[in-house]
Amino acid sequence: MTWAVGERPAGGFEPADWRERGVEVVEGDDPGWLDDRLFHYDAVLARDGFTPESESAVARTQPQAPTIQLEQLEGPGDPLDVRLRSALAVAGIAPGAGVSRRR
Repeated sequence: MTWAVGERPAGGFEPADWRERGVEVVEGDDPGWLDDRLFHYDAVLARDGFTPESESAVARTQPQAPTIQLEQLEGPGDPLDVRLRSALAVAGIAPGAGVSRRR
């Protein structure tokens, strides 16, 4: 899993904490790092959309990966994690065995 955070978010964000959990954290606004990862990701999750450069880089390097805009999953009803699992299932990506199934 890779989290491209753009510029470092405010509010106590500590990349080291995420890296300890096995998440790769990419900081900065240049999406050029994707050029070395053609067809690498199963899905791309985005919050607050992409910059035009990032959108172009994802389309060019990850055309096989469905892009899920998290804002489109928000709203009343099921919690976000349930709606995200449903969106991933529709995209053909099954949740792993360790994923909780809260109801």
